[in-house]
Amino acid sequence: MESSLPVFIDLPEKDQAQEIRQYLISAGSDLSSDSKESIHEELSCLLDACDNWLKSASDDDLEAMMNSFISLILFCTFDDKLTRKFCAKLTEMGASESNALLRIKILNNLFVGLPEGNALRYDVYIGQLRLASKFGHTNAIITQLKQVKEWLKMWDISIEQKRTCYRELHTALKDEHKSEQATRVMLELLSTYDEASASLAKADAENCILNFIKKPDIFIMDHLLNLKPVAVLQGQPIHKLLEIFVSGQLSDYLDFHSKNTDFLKKSGLIHEQNIHKMRILTTLTLAIQQKEISFATMTELLGLKDDDEIEEFVIDLVKSKLMHAKIDQINQKIIIRSTSRRTFGKAEWKELESKLETWLDNFQTIRTNLEQIVQVGGA
Repeated sequence: MESSLPVFIDLPEKDQAQEIRQYLISAGSDLSSDSKESIHEELSCLLDACDNWLKSASDDDLEAMMNSFISLILFCTFDDKLTRKFCAKLTEMGASESNALLRIKILNNLFVGLPEGNALRYDVYIGQLRLASKFGHTNAIITQLKQVKEWLKMWDISIEQKRTCYRELHTALKDEHKSEQATRVMLELLSTYDEASASLAKADAENCILNFIKKPDIFIMDHLLNLKPVAVLQGQPIHKLLEIFVSGQLSDYLDFHSKNTDFLKKSGLIHEQNIHKMRILTTLTLAIQQKEISFATMTELLGLKDDDEIEEFVIDLVKSKLMHAKIDQINQKIIIRSTSRRTFGKAEWKELESKLETWLDNFQTIRTNLEQIVQVGGA
């Protein structure tokens, strides 16, 4: 949502609060005509009296009234309790699909009215996130992880508040089917835990693993094993399942499925989709080990029934750009040109270093030969 300026009303603060009181009384709120002495107490009282009105207010009345509250909250030098109560009322009382976008806009007025580094901006943003998530308006707010991280650092909030923000952001993005962004947020959330606190993130770690396995376009998962909250799950079925998707074969998954049927049913994973992904992952492992794979091998290891099914599978695999290969129908084999790796650890880095050194040596040899040819030609 684009920045907008908060509304300031040209009335003394107590007069403005009195007008709000009179309006709420006329709208049926249970208030006396006598206002509180303290403007802080008065605003708190008026906010409490808004509950029923918020459930039925028109858009025009809602915007005018809430902007009046904003100008008084800003006058009260950003009182913590008042600001949080305002956000809660606007987020929870009477929020609906028809007025959610307006409420997000009103909260944005408060957001930009607060100083850039004020930690109360956190509460306002959380309110916007919850509205956006519940009513499908994530495009109306800023959800880019880089910007959110900068805000959280600027606001200097607690680690638990950061985690709450990442959870809310992940939920909002996931509900809007922005899976790639949601995945990055979940990884950021898990990275906030160290060895001492990793056990507190069990649910988040389990959800992260399941989300990675569910996604049809994600095949590389070895980095999850390095996350502290994931490491804490070692020995549990969810961790074993992740290890299979990181480095196991289809046969390993089928064996796991036969022994953990109830767990897989409760997980929400779809068995057929898991089999398809494990066929791809198993093929990637085979392609690293050998440059030609026979149809017979694929039938045996992948459970593919006939040549047509094998060809269809390989075509889908090539389309995914995980592997460059061609089918040799006559000799009934697949010829591998290049393939992605499922894992990339120290061994792979050493292999890459060795290849780069070889290439460098070859380039130096070519350069030396060219220089000699030039010298002979010049002579």
